[in-house]
Amino acid sequence: MRGHFASLIFSNLEIYDYAAYLLGLSGHAADLNGPSFTGIGCLLTSDPENIHHICGSNASNYYRGEHFKDVFEIWGDGILVAESEWWKFQRRLNHSLIRQSGFMSLVKNATNRMLKDGLLPILDRAAELGFWVDMQDLSRRFTLELTCKFLLGIDLDSLSVDLPEVLFSKAIEDMEEAIFYRHLKPLRLWKLQRWLGIGVEGKSTKAKAILDEFVYRQISLKRDKIACKEGKEDEDLDILSRLLTAGLDTTSVAFAWFFWLVSTHPSMEAKLRQELKEAFHLKEGDKWPYPSYQAMSKCNEFSAGANQCLGKELAMLETKMVAAAVVWNYNFEVVEGHSVDADSSIMYYMKQGLKVHVAKKA
Repeated sequence: MRGHFASLIFSNLEIYDYAAYLLGLSGHAADLNGPSFTGIGCLLTSDPENIHHICGSNASNYYRGEHFKDVFEIWGDGILVAESEWWKFQRRLNHSLIRQSGFMSLVKNATNRMLKDGLLPILDRAAELGFWVDMQDLSRRFTLELTCKFLLGIDLDSLSVDLPEVLFSKAIEDMEEAIFYRHLKPLRLWKLQRWLGIGVEGKSTKAKAILDEFVYRQISLKRDKIACKEGKEDEDLDILSRLLTAGLDTTSVAFAWFFWLVSTHPSMEAKLRQELKEAFHLKEGDKWPYPSYQAMSKCNEFSAGANQCLGKELAMLETKMVAAAVVWNYNFEVVEGHSVDADSSIMYYMKQGLKVHVAKKA
């Protein structure tokens, strides 16, 4: 099945909807191409066997290539764009962080503290005063705090009652928006826009400077504890920037869509609550016990083969602990008239966030 960007423009569909439309017609694989002179084109697939073939059994045959590095150059030379031995080194380095003794215990304790002292008090206040909250924004703030805690050892206080703006968090969103549109524009066009400092490219240049300044500052503050060699600061910058982005966005987006599904499917919420009752011997009105990670059942792996997500256990730990605590304590109802649509981003954000009214369980 072949699709064309011209059809997308005149279809009045968002690109994700158009991609789903093509995949539905084609049986899980489709080409999406621009005019021949632009050099724009991509292969879409939703077939699990194709994904396993590309990411798992034949991963060594699928190189990212120079074009991929150009598109993702904002994130430096980290694991996302690395190839061959450099990729293996980056993967071992990231793996050593996650597998450190006591790391998962640190994350569990930090997650429970962020729930008790950050997220749940905000939801309690919203339920008491009757105002709506944006669960996408709160989810992002929650994962931001948690990621900064276990990567950098700092508290940003972004989950305080006044919900202060976090500049580098917005900067990451702007960088991701630029990467998304680079897939849809001719290479020379977006590079010209970057050179001129206009459009999303202009925003991404400023955003990268904000993120770099934040990470450099954190490296500087930890310099006495880190053995820095000549040239290593740039390497640290790339690694920290990528880990911050990975820890912040993927899990927070999953939270937001999960909460939307629960709020719009009462039968699913009822089944989840029943499962929590049976698993932790709870009855209606009981306080949430904040169980350990070990008490949670195991779930499926992320991705496949050599490219499977290094942080899958970490992500599942966060997801289960937060989802269970929120589902047990609250009901959400999407604000009347609020539209939930996917934004134009590589991270599948909700365009207008997720505005919900909060009701506390009796």
